Amino acid sequence: MIEGLESNQFQRVGDSLFETHESLSKNFEVSCDETDFIVSHLMNLGVIGARMIGGGFGGCVLVLDKQERFDKISDEMKKSYQQKFNIALDFYKFQISDGVKEISI
Repeated sequence: MIEGLESNQFQRVGDSLFETHESLSKNFEVSCDETDFIVSHLMNLGVIGARMIGGGFGGCVLVLDKQERFDKISDEMKKSYQQKFNIALDFYKFQISDGVKEISI
């Protein structure tokens, strides 16, 4: 994952995200129908990658995809999720950063 991010191999990162979600769902059984649906539907919509994050058994889904596709993907996901579970779906946008580091004052 780190090597893929450092070398801008985003498809490699996306594949890792999908693979780790599959492991969380099938091997560790810490996913649920809702998050499995989200990840599966995102994969079918062609996003680069997605996986469950957080405490498990619901949590959130991290999605890696091109910024310009956000509106189309989020609209489709909201509609599909509402139809399937009768629950509204929310999105939180963020950008990858260098992370936390020590600074001198």
